[in-house]
Amino acid sequence: MCVLVELILFIVGFILVSGFWAMIDAAILSVTPAEVEVMISKRRWGAVELKHLLRHTTRAIIVIVILTNVTNILGPILAGRKAEAIFGSSVIGVITAILTFLTIIFSEIIPKAIGSHQAPRISRMAAPFLRALVIALFPLVWLLERAVRLFKSGKRKVGTEEQIRALANLGGGAGHIDADERELIHRAFVLNDRMTADIMTPASRMVYCQTNDTIRSVARMVFEHSYSRYPIVGASLDDVRGYVLSRDILETLAAGKEHALALSIARKVPKVSSTMRCDDLLHFLRKSTGQLAIVVQEGKTVGLVTLEDVLEELVGNILDEKDG
Repeated sequence: MCVLVELILFIVGFILVSGFWAMIDAAILSVTPAEVEVMISKRRWGAVELKHLLRHTTRAIIVIVILTNVTNILGPILAGRKAEAIFGSSVIGVITAILTFLTIIFSEIIPKAIGSHQAPRISRMAAPFLRALVIALFPLVWLLERAVRLFKSGKRKVGTEEQIRALANLGGGAGHIDADERELIHRAFVLNDRMTADIMTPASRMVYCQTNDTIRSVARMVFEHSYSRYPIVGASLDDVRGYVLSRDILETLAAGKEHALALSIARKVPKVSSTMRCDDLLHFLRKSTGQLAIVVQEGKTVGLVTLEDVLEELVGNILDEKDG
């Protein structure tokens, strides 16, 4: 009776060990780099080791495959010998069939389903242990890794624009992110594909004042158009001297300096190329205090662009008082 209990315990132990490796295998192959980064940001135990392990995924797979096969080969052999000693050679076929069935269910299907479903937690907990095994078996792992490289070419891309867009769609479909958040992600990528010329106000529609305009005349322009910034040009649009703020115009008018030239309170205006990509333009205008730039092409003024123009590419139309 004790020998039979020992056989049963041995079979159960074999199935559990085999299932353990199968579960870790599924978890390591299922966890994503994004999930690892989230765990690192939350300072979860084992997350850093997991990130290091995933940099050399082949090494982890080699260790798991070695231990899995050692378990799956030695387990049935030893179990068969114990069964033969108890029941004789006639039951070897029955024991083999039972072990095969139990292995498929409890050492493959169920553990791998659990490992895949709980991939972040299981892979994180197993990572330090796997790293230690990689180090312990490094000579063999190194040799097998070199052999595997003979059958690998190129590099798998992770975190591409297409993948992030797809993740945004999946997250939106699953209800993890809102529709407006998903749209913002897509617009952020479109921003890099558009150029300043695509979003600028063309020169033919620019509202500007000239170098000889007084505060009073520009104030009338402010009351008529309700823009916050007005370029000041010289002899032609290609001779932009700066820009004035409507606030400065009204403050100067209130101070009784209505006959002063608007040029006297002008601010410097930067110039950008019409071919500048909108993401670079956003960075440029964020650093610029004026939030406005003159758009040039081959030295000629072709329009103007504001920070609001760029932001509208990200979030859609921004309505203010003048749009009402």
